[in-house]
Amino acid sequence: MTGQLLDCGKLTANPLSISGSLVSAFTMADQALLGDSVITNVFAGSPVSTPTVTSTPTVTSTRTPTATPTPTATLNISDLIPGGGSLTTDCTHEWLTTPVPVLNPKGLPINRLECTDDNPLCDFGTVTGDKACTFHVALCFNIVESRFACTPTDVSRVELMRPRDDQPHDVIDTANRAALEAALGGLNPVVQGVCSSGGPKRGHLCAVNAECDSTPGSGNGRCAEPRATFVPPLSTPNTCTAFADIKVPLRNGVMQGARTLVLRATPSNDPTGRKRRNDTDWLTLICKPKP
Repeated sequence: MTGQLLDCGKLTANPLSISGSLVSAFTMADQALLGDSVITNVFAGSPVSTPTVTSTPTVTSTRTPTATPTPTATLNISDLIPGGGSLTTDCTHEWLTTPVPVLNPKGLPINRLECTDDNPLCDFGTVTGDKACTFHVALCFNIVESRFACTPTDVSRVELMRPRDDQPHDVIDTANRAALEAALGGLNPVVQGVCSSGGPKRGHLCAVNAECDSTPGSGNGRCAEPRATFVPPLSTPNTCTAFADIKVPLRNGVMQGARTLVLRATPSNDPTGRKRRNDTDWLTLICKPKP
């Protein structure tokens, strides 16, 4: 089923909301997640109100993304990539890429995108001959789906599980993660890690390793697993980040290379306090050498 076309326009430094009425709409590669611009995608029609934050949470420190994502332009709901796992929760988060991957037998884009180095239709790097493909990847939340049965609620936390913050494969992994964090940062979450070292601070939120030291100045603290938390939970339907530039180098400069992105989106608890199921999605990006 073809989704209704969304015209998101060009991004500016502030969020852009296009009002409308809503439409009833991991193969993990072992070879080896966002900026200041945001798109809120809803469908054309009657105006949609924008939630108002009435209180601001108090935090001791946060991580500040620095990479700048690339603006998105137009969104078609049928272009979104569910990303794996149960379809009943897949509308919590979906990927958006340019171009759209091929469709599976169910008519959904697969979570695998291939590109040939220097192909301008899919390699958005600014330099040719760099022996790498630069993909455009955006993160979309609370998708109102008609292609499969899934009812979005909200998103309270987002974790970029790959590339890993503590064990990046190389500097490209580090840059790719920073690009995704910067794009996600455009949705204004509180970004913090969790103390993973032993001692009394284990499990506490943190921004730097020193905040996890067992005693002040001991130097044995480890702040890991940064995640983005939304207070209040992100509830606006069909909300996407700007595109992040994700680089996938050719292996040894001559052979096909691949990187896999993994993200987990967690909704808030239901009204009874019971945990809702999270949505873990992955996306494999493959760069092929020129013939």
